[in-house]
Amino acid sequence: MNPAPSQQVLADAAEWFALLRSGDVSEADVRRWRHWLAANPEHHRGWQMVERVEQQFNAACGDDPA
Repeated sequence: MNPAPSQQVLADAAEWFALLRSGDVSEADVRRWRHWLAANPEHHRGWQMVERVEQQFNAACGDDPA
């Protein structure tokens, strides 16, 4: 089993997630995110955790988080 990502990697993944979902993301941002994601397996694990949190949040709140 792989170790959990560090707090820093989780924070970085959350920042990437916010940027990518902001609607104000450039192609250069997407390229930098892809580079970050591929640079380290820990980054990929952190990204997966952030995506799981989003899925759980969406399941709990539906389409209207308010």
